[in-house]
Amino acid sequence: MTIEEIGIAVEQFAEAARRVRETGADGVEITASKGYMIQQFLNPGINRRRDQYGGSVDNRFRFLEEVVVATRKKIGPDYPLGIRLSAADYNYLPLNLRLPIRFPLRHWYFGNTIEENLYYAKKLKALGVDYLHIDKGYGFINPKGNPGSFPVHEAKMFYNANRHLSFKAWARSVLANSVPEFILHPLINIGWKDTPAISADDARRFRDEVGLPVIANGGDRP
Repeated sequence: MTIEEIGIAVEQFAEAARRVRETGADGVEITASKGYMIQQFLNPGINRRRDQYGGSVDNRFRFLEEVVVATRKKIGPDYPLGIRLSAADYNYLPLNLRLPIRFPLRHWYFGNTIEENLYYAKKLKALGVDYLHIDKGYGFINPKGNPGSFPVHEAKMFYNANRHLSFKAWARSVLANSVPEFILHPLINIGWKDTPAISADDARRFRDEVGLPVIANGGDRP
């Protein structure tokens, strides 16, 4: 993205939030997880920019900061604004080959740890965010955000729906539809395990250290 395109994206986020308020919703939440655009900027293994939006922790946060500031201007100071934030990225899950390999390897292999994300969260509090929605992992689908084995048919549906996005996405879809399911199932489910309330402990840490109300996502049960 060019600098001009980033500015346009910031305004689009803010305008979308304004429209949410106009519908009469009780609040608006911006997703900075799931591997969507904002988390791509935050994640040091994915963000390879060499300008003011890449490199250091603060530079990688700049895009989200601009989105929050612009959004608050659009929705006003009295309207609840939350951010969905990953506690830690776990770039190595699900089983994936992210190219090109990035140095230092810990950034490429893992992404942000909970320490970097706590730093982001404290900056978000200073910007006037009202609550945090704590998720885990990078991308959708991923084992930290959707604990428990993942159905092969749903994985195929996801891969097929995204096969047009890149050669890698196309090759993944072709492979998923070519490999017998008794082989495909254990491969797709590497790293997936049933962990009740997988984000609860991290959410508690964010609540205690940041001082904002939190929502925990992932494997919660009554």
